[in-house]
Amino acid sequence: MGEYKINIQLDQLPEECQHLNDLLIPNSKSRTGYSQIDHLIVTLYGIFVIETKNYNGEIKGAREDRNWSVNNGLICIV
Repeated sequence: MGEYKINIQLDQLPEECQHLNDLLIPNSKSRTGYSQIDHLIVTLYGIFVIETKNYNGEIKGAREDRNWSVNNGLICIV
């Protein structure tokens, strides 16, 4: 559901911005041999990658923190 909501927003980007969703890229370190990218946006200013999560509650963490927390659970940021 979270990825669907982001797709609706990305469809409203200007024409010069291109976006791709649900991409599989080779990753030899992965168990499956691939990694999945939720959203990739290509603009004149750079390439942006968005990982979508659909969590309820407050997410806490600083930019330099390796791990963030949500509702007392742990999210690993790599």
